[in-house]
Amino acid sequence: PRNDTQYIVKHLKQDVTGSGYTEVVTERETLQGTTDAAPTVTPKTTYQGFKPGTYTSTTIAGNGSTVVEVKYDRMQYTVSFNANGGTPAPSTQSVRYEGKVSTPSTISKTGYTFGGWYKYYNYTGTAWNFASDQVISYTNLYAKWTANTYKVHFDGNGHTGGSMPDQTFTYDEASKPLSQNTFTKTDYRFTGWTTSSGSSTVVHTDKKSVNNLTAEPNGTFNLYAVWVPLPKVRFKVEGGIGGKLKCTYDGTTQEASGNTEKYFIVEYDSISKNATFTAVPDSGWALDEWHINPGPFNDGSQSTDLQRAVTRIVSDVTVTVKFRH
Repeated sequence: PRNDTQYIVKHLKQDVTGSGYTEVVTERETLQGTTDAAPTVTPKTTYQGFKPGTYTSTTIAGNGSTVVEVKYDRMQYTVSFNANGGTPAPSTQSVRYEGKVSTPSTISKTGYTFGGWYKYYNYTGTAWNFASDQVISYTNLYAKWTANTYKVHFDGNGHTGGSMPDQTFTYDEASKPLSQNTFTKTDYRFTGWTTSSGSSTVVHTDKKSVNNLTAEPNGTFNLYAVWVPLPKVRFKVEGGIGGKLKCTYDGTTQEASGNTEKYFIVEYDSISKNATFTAVPDSGWALDEWHINPGPFNDGSQSTDLQRAVTRIVSDVTVTVKFRH
């Protein structure tokens, strides 16, 4: 047999899609060997990202028509997704060398805005580009999340004075106090905040520490002031005869006589401002009984005391005095 019979060795790389092979034309070899003997084939070892080449054994044809194709399959790499708390977490993908990762389905995380997938856990560099970035090794992709910021808007809900700016919060930050109320309403006291303008149910007290009031990015959480009328102290002479009843509160004195009822609007639960009552019998009349509803002293008690005081008033009270002839 001849030992100078020509044969050709081609080197073919698998396509990224896995559907076929493409020859590396510059690597084609034209060799000589012995007719009917096995050709000498040396697979390349320099193809990064490819498995060792394989070929089908054959013998050299005497007419020089033998072609040996060495095929190199691409390595397959696992691509994993770390959703960092987002849902639904994408499944892993197996991607051929220099292939592209399929764009995963949309994920979400309460109170956060998605900022893309990154190759590094600390989000350095740019976000992974699923249209152009190629897989060349085992790859982990990390979801980047940015905590949403939102504003708390304070509504005076019928207030007559004061103003309050919005307060900024960030989702999942440690609880922090709501701004102290600075609204006022004449003859009313502030008791807290509610979430509906028509509600009187206090949801948050003044300066209560809160967080995560809304998950919406750049959202606004509205709080409405809850107002309760200040207590009234009413006073009059029972039956309208026999004398007068004076009341002094916060430096001001009013006098009730006959069937006229007078009142003061007083500070809630004040420890420094008392309502002081003085009974003034007419000539020929004497103090008979004090009455208060509700109150700290009983009907008829200490009826000879012409002066009484009501302290730390937390609700409406009515004081009457009865004279006897």
